[in-house]
Amino acid sequence: MPVGPRVPFDQPPCPGDGYIWTPGYYQYGDYGSYWVPGAWVLPPSVGLLWTPGYWGFASGRYLWHEGCWGPQAGFYGGINYGNGYFG
Repeated sequence: MPVGPRVPFDQPPCPGDGYIWTPGYYQYGDYGSYWVPGAWVLPPSVGLLWTPGYWGFASGRYLWHEGCWGPQAGFYGGINYGNGYFG
């Protein structure tokens, strides 16, 4: 599991109507964990909302649970991602 606080940054202004903020997350790479910043994105269809991915502890290790688009935002690990995303 990545350790440390999420990297602080100012959320950029929304680029236009219909965009949804997708919060950042930690990811593992060849040299350890790194922060992937959030971004404004257009949903694949009108009316869909983004449920962010999250790291969860299960079976003695941390596992990544992928985010997904759906008709409502779901539970995403009880994590305060900031910028309006609370678990």
